[in-house]
Amino acid sequence: MAVFDKMFSIFSSKKDQKQLKNPFVGITYSISPLRLKAYSNEKLRLNATLTYTGEMPALISFEINLQTGLSFDSTNINKKKVIRIGEMNNNEKKDFEIEIFSTVNTPKGNYKVELVANVHDKDFNQILRQFKKSFEIRVE
Repeated sequence: MAVFDKMFSIFSSKKDQKQLKNPFVGITYSISPLRLKAYSNEKLRLNATLTYTGEMPALISFEINLQTGLSFDSTNINKKKVIRIGEMNNNEKKDFEIEIFSTVNTPKGNYKVELVANVHDKDFNQILRQFKKSFEIRVE
């Protein structure tokens, strides 16, 4: 592997080899209302904010993963949402307002929601670093 790395580094220029040093994406969130009713068509609003702090601009994407029983639409089909934000600069913030639905088939319990911010290299195919935060939504 090291031989191939050296070979490819010969053919690429120094300008293309900019490295992201210590990228960090902070995730904050709030939900309202705090609970959903079981076996009913209800929704709540998730307000999420991503804050990028890094020395160089970076490509960022944002994923929200829901546990079975919750969804991003009233048909209960979409459990994952990926938002490609694009390039973010140092101390830049992005706000998101997302609706999460329960259905008539959602029983009582706690449902895990996972928020993931990805830092990418050059395109959205490679992930350099991931930042995760999770919480639970109570259905009563």
